[in-house]
Amino acid sequence: EEVKIDIGKPSTIAGHYAFKSLEAATNDLQQGLIDAMVTAPIDKSTIQSEQFSFPGHTEYLAAKFNVAKYAMMLVADSLRVVVLTGHIPVNQVASEITIVEQVGEGLVELIESGQLNSTKTTELLELYIKPMLVLKTDFIVLGCTHYPYLIPQIKKIVGDGVSIIDSGEAVAKQTKAILIKNNLLNLSSNKSNHQFYTNTKTEVLKNILGKTPENTTIEFANF
Repeated sequence: EEVKIDIGKPSTIAGHYAFKSLEAATNDLQQGLIDAMVTAPIDKSTIQSEQFSFPGHTEYLAAKFNVAKYAMMLVADSLRVVVLTGHIPVNQVASEITIVEQVGEGLVELIESGQLNSTKTTELLELYIKPMLVLKTDFIVLGCTHYPYLIPQIKKIVGDGVSIIDSGEAVAKQTKAILIKNNLLNLSSNKSNHQFYTNTKTEVLKNILGKTPENTTIEFANF
């Protein structure tokens, strides 16, 4: 089928065939005829039709594969960026996002006193989190180094519909990158010594860490 399309000029016919190409590739992917699909940007206005009523092909692919949780990721070498706002123009992002700040007053004290899994901790988490769920929160960002210990309890409260963002993994990866850059990463196969320091009761830290490897020491340090 021969069709005249002026490259770089938006047109209904260009949008029609952009959709047909996307549809054909998607069908082949679903049937296992191809292993991957690489797409170029599409004109999000001319592609709109009865068959395609999505902000972009990210949402189209999610619908075709019946995926509820998905994201568009920009990838370059070691950099990974997930665009939380999807296809919203930059000048509209602020008006589309609602940020709710909640201070976790009392949580740190409960964790450090060894009451990580106590009823009191759970009740306090519910007090702070349930109002967020009423607002249909999509993400909860943990802003304290103590809070990752509460992730299991938080997940029980929020369920699968809310993503929990914890910066701990990113910090660990960056630490490893710095160690590698400065030739400080220990690649020895010998058993390593694990040393933990705390400015509160060592029993509390032992309870949080749970089972630890051999050659582990936990010491009090006044810092």
